[in-house]
Amino acid sequence: MKIIRLVLGGAVLAMTPLAAVAQTAPVLQTDAAAIRALLDRQIDSWNHHDMKAYVADMTPDVDWVNIVGMWWQGRDDVYRAHEKYHETIFKSRTLKPWKQVDLRAVTPDVIIATAIGEGDGFTGSDGRIFPPSTSILTFVLVKRSGRWWITNAHNTTVDPHAAPNNPIQH
Repeated sequence: MKIIRLVLGGAVLAMTPLAAVAQTAPVLQTDAAAIRALLDRQIDSWNHHDMKAYVADMTPDVDWVNIVGMWWQGRDDVYRAHEKYHETIFKSRTLKPWKQVDLRAVTPDVIIATAIGEGDGFTGSDGRIFPPSTSILTFVLVKRSGRWWITNAHNTTVDPHAAPNNPIQH
């Protein structure tokens, strides 16, 4: 009987942390407003081609994956890559205001933001013309000393030909 209780007790204890992790914390209105303002600054600094301002809200150890899968580690690399692209292929590309921003708190100090936005077309470094597009960006934000910072971002271009075949939407 003791063995059965130990096994069942161990199973319950083993599942308890998973239940705690699965729950999400509420996003406070003040945090939501601060994060939305931060994401709006991303659009503004992009459109002004001010990459110093663009990375100003990122942690020094930020990870960034761009729309073609390039992975940049650290704020300095994110700055250098964006600065180079804004001197060349993105020098006339602008982004529109976010169409949608959803926030989910993992903890009170860690929030995942999923943002949908649109951008003008551009000419790639190989001469290919890229049409205007929609992107979905996923940001992981951390609150340090009362301020929100981007610590991870992943940018994905929505494929307009694949989108109608999303099995969850139909």
